[in-house]
Amino acid sequence: MPIYFYLCPDCGLTIIRVLKKEEPTTSCDCGGEATRTPKAPTTRITETLDNGMMVKKLERLADAEQMHDDMAHGHKGTI
Repeated sequence: MPIYFYLCPDCGLTIIRVLKKEEPTTSCDCGGEATRTPKAPTTRITETLDNGMMVKKLERLADAEQMHDDMAHGHKGTI
């Protein structure tokens, strides 16, 4: 299910909703009407590993080794 971000103009609160379909507005706890604020799209590149003898295919992030190496050396990762 997609995640939608809403912003309340009255109190400035950002509301995150997981919905089956998009709603143009949603109500805030302060009583205001929050409007949808779209965020930038994201991507996730995965690769599937299967040598033909494996019981189940393995799916992992395509740059997993680089991310683990970065995190091991104190760099902030993407996960």
